[in-house]
Amino acid sequence: MSKFKEYLNSKGNVSKALIVAILAIVVLVVVINVFAVILPYDISKSITTLENSGYVVFSASEYATIKTELDDILEETRHTSYIWPEATNLTATVIAPVTSNVWGEWTEITDSAGNKLSDKITGITHFSDTKIESYSDKNQEYMYQIAYGDSKVIVGGRRVSPIKESGEYAIDLKSLPVPIGEKIYYRCMCSVGGEYCTVLFRYHYHVR
Repeated sequence: MSKFKEYLNSKGNVSKALIVAILAIVVLVVVINVFAVILPYDISKSITTLENSGYVVFSASEYATIKTELDDILEETRHTSYIWPEATNLTATVIAPVTSNVWGEWTEITDSAGNKLSDKITGITHFSDTKIESYSDKNQEYMYQIAYGDSKVIVGGRRVSPIKESGEYAIDLKSLPVPIGEKIYYRCMCSVGGEYCTVLFRYHYHVR
């Protein structure tokens, strides 16, 4: 060992040792790059191995899409809901046309004080459900649809038969998203013309 130290401590041999070390590093880098070209890593084989073992493998873009969809589902189950009309002394009435069993004209939704549901569309909005609170005639069949915009994009609707059931009706909508600033409309149909029902709306904003 002492002879080896003497050898390294000599000026000439230290220079030679450094040169040899540098050359060894250069050779190692070259060899690594050569093998990287000759034997490129095929990630598809690893993916196939994982899939054959029962794993599901996603690309980054696929994962991002799935995460967005899962976040949307989570938001549907956990959010702050708002009620409209906003006061207990207010009602929102949907009226069927005078002709039975046909759709009425699209009409912007307002409450008994003239407030517009459209004014609440200050963010991307989902209608969670509607609650039908009263009917002019419980012996009739009612249908309604809710839509937004000039082209009347329908986001939900339902048929109700109060004579076949009792009590009020909380009708699940799970509507398509309504863009910011759009007007909200309804149209109604009844088995007897001119009937109406009062409706309460529950909605929430799409926060992401």
